[in-house]
This record gives sequence, structure tokens and C-alpha cells, in this order.
Amino acid sequence: MGLTFVHRPGGYSDVYLQDYRGSRDLITLMGSCWLAAPIPRTRVEETSFVLHFKDLPPLPISPPTTTLPKLGKIVFTSEIGYDAEIFTINDDGSEMTRLTEHLGSDFEPTWSPDKQQIAYVSQRDGINKIYRMDPSGGNVTELTNNPSNDGGPSWSPLGGTIAFHSLRDGNWEIYSMTPDGSNPRNLTRNPAADTYPSWSPDGSQIAFQSDRDGNWEVYIMDANGGNSRRLTYSLTADRRPAWSPEGNHIAFWSMRDGAWRLYISDINGNNLKPLTAYLNPGPDPSRPVWSPDGSRIVISLIRDNNLELYIINADGTNPQRLTHDFYDEYDPSW
Repeated sequence: MGLTFVHRPGGYSDVYLQDYRGSRDLITLMGSCWLAAPIPRTRVEETSFVLHFKDLPPLPISPPTTTLPKLGKIVFTSEIGYDAEIFTINDDGSEMTRLTEHLGSDFEPTWSPDKQQIAYVSQRDGINKIYRMDPSGGNVTELTNNPSNDGGPSWSPLGGTIAFHSLRDGNWEIYSMTPDGSNPRNLTRNPAADTYPSWSPDGSQIAFQSDRDGNWEVYIMDANGGNSRRLTYSLTADRRPAWSPEGNHIAFWSMRDGAWRLYISDINGNNLKPLTAYLNPGPDPSRPVWSPDGSRIVISLIRDNNLELYIINADGTNPQRLTHDFYDEYDPSW
């Protein structure tokens, strides 16, 4: 492939592409678009001069021949049935499968580490309780049974513990329990609201959001509830922390710039930077969720007047829409 520039002092200049067989395509600028059209071979007039550049690098005019590796199914909440139900979908947007079908809303699903169980929240008994099911939607088991609301389940990396938030003590606290619902334990014991736990990959720490300093901020504590410390400092909300698989970063939503942006920091709160420009994740953002290899993040954004799932690279680039319908999709877990 070569590029030829023909300059004519008395008229318009021509630019055309020429392939290895000598065929030419005339390139014309129309508005903001370049158009290429075949032209016959002609001898360049003596009153013009030609610059011909050979062996140009390939032009990115064809779809890429490689695809991103598949990193497993994403479980999420959809209101496609006019109430919240739980679905799975491949990370390329294919094979959307419904797992729950109940008159009460089912939401906030989260995978177990071995992808053999899904913990989720259901209102089928009139209040928010945590349940467990297998990936096909079968073998449903109730894990919490108390007269107060529970939510935000999060599996520990080895699968032996589920952290969650509960209102059973009169304010929102972070609890832990075994996967069968036994041995519930209050980890935070603070008069403020503590919600949405996220485990570190080694299982030694838990990130969560709390309003104990007057507005929502991200905190970290040891897995047993000790050594609680504040990670973010903002006059507005920092919410829904998500620990990266390599353990070095935490992603979260922040209103510190006047509108929601997805941010990332290291686990000491340093090197804070936005991953995205201003976005609209809705008034109560879903947690950003990392892919198992840490290369991508799935988020829920309002597009076309409803929430849809998007996948972005871990540096905030290359947004790809995952769901395409007229219903809200949110609460992803990868």
C-alpha cells in the first residue's frame, strides 16, 4: 500500500491510495469525512509533481481480528420483568439468562469464589433477607432470618465467610456469617451507618462505606472488625468501594467534582485519580466490579433513560455496552 500526493499549481491537488497491483483510490475530503473512490491509471502531467510514500503501515479500517479473553459470566439485577430479578450474561453480552422469578424483588447478587453459588437479597418475605442459590437458580436457601433488613452480601476470597450489612441493631452495621447463615457477628459496632463491604483478595481486610464523619466515605478494617481507618477524604459522597484482584487498588464512586466519577486509589488512599469523565450511575450507584484478572471493570450507567451495564478497561478507557434493552440493569458481580 502506498500514498501518492499529486500537486497541480493551477488546480486542486489529489491524494490517492495505490496498492501493490497499481490500483488507485482517489481520496476526497467531504465535510469531515475522507472518501476513497477508484480512479483509472493516468500519466501525471508534466506541470505537476508527485510525492509517493511506499510501505505505509496498515490502516485500521477493518474490525480487529483478536477479541478480549472471556473471563466468565456476570450476574446482575434486571427489571426486565417489571420487578427486580437476577440474571447472568456472558462478558461479551451473549446468553442473558434469568435465574429468579418471584413476586418479591431479588437483587444485589454476588458470586462465590468458585462460581458455584450466588448470594443475593430478596424481598419475597416482605423485608430484605439474604439468600443463596446455585448458578442455575436452583437450591434456594435462606441465610438470614430476623425482623430487620439485611443487604450487600460479599463472599470472602476463600468462600468461608459472607460479609453483609444489617439493620438488626437499630443502625446499619457490617456483619459476617458462614455460607449457611450461621454464626452472625457484628464487625463494626459504630452508631453511624456502615454498609457495602468488599473483601481484600487475601481475605485479611474489608473495605466499606460509612457516614461516621458526616458524609459517605470509604473505610478499611481488618477482617475481624479491628483497626478501622478512613481511606477517603471528601466534602461529598465517596461510595461503593471495590477491591482490585491484585490487592493494590480500590475503585469507588465519588461526587467530589460535583457529579459522579469513578475513582481509584491505592489501599492507603494515595495516588487518587479519576478513571472516567463525568458519568451518570443513578442516584445510588452500583458497586464497580473488577474482572477476575483485574483488566476490566463493569459498571452500571444511565443511557437512553435507563440503567445499562458497561465494561471499561481498568484505566477507564474503551467503554463497551453490555446490555441493550429498555429496562434497568445494575448490581453486577463478575
